[in-house]
Amino acid sequence: MPLPTSVDLRTHCPPILTQIGNSCNSHAALSAHQILLKKLYNDSTILSQQFVFYYGRKAHGIINMSDPN
Repeated sequence: MPLPTSVDLRTHCPPILTQIGNSCNSHAALSAHQILLKKLYNDSTILSQQFVFYYGRKAHGIINMSDPN
């Protein structure tokens, strides 16, 4: 079975988000997770950007509450 020449996943994508500071990795991970939820389970749950960003920084030991970035 040949693969399609292109695939359009925009119908499964969450809206484009405004990224502040160094939040691009957490936004990318969050968006990928939301795409999978919608594609696999038809689940449109809105996930927390701040949760993913905070725990991503915490996992790398770079939590500084006085620094918003």
